[in-house]
Amino acid sequence: MVSSGKDNAVFALSSGVMLRIQLAGKKDWGLQMAACTGAKAHLKKLTAVTGALRGLKTSFPTEEAFYRNFGLEYIEPELREGYDEVERAAMNALPRLVTAKDIRVTFTRIRHRAMAAIPSRTWRKPRENAVTNILASAITPRA
Repeated sequence: MVSSGKDNAVFALSSGVMLRIQLAGKKDWGLQMAACTGAKAHLKKLTAVTGALRGLKTSFPTEEAFYRNFGLEYIEPELREGYDEVERAAMNALPRLVTAKDIRVTFTRIRHRAMAAIPSRTWRKPRENAVTNILASAITPRA
């Protein structure tokens, strides 16, 4: 343990990653998630719209409720970097993130292209499975 407070603790993991555990109740879950998942630059831009996050008295059970309360579109954690996401959220102009559905479509297309490269007279079901397994292993994280 590196440090601790009444509602949080910071640990240094053996991998070199710093892990922060934050205590949050049901009423302030959304506020804590927004505060803990944004880069410092994002939080600085966000507080320009919301005021000091620690001083907020309203309850925010979800992140969506937090952003909506300030007239902002929900900002996905992946976008909370401190570039122009807060300004874009105010204009409802955030980019759409890639979803698992988008990735499946891409891999399906890759598999069909890979199968098209195999001459039809030599195509067999086991070969299709081999191509699928190769593609799946290329995206599966290794332990």
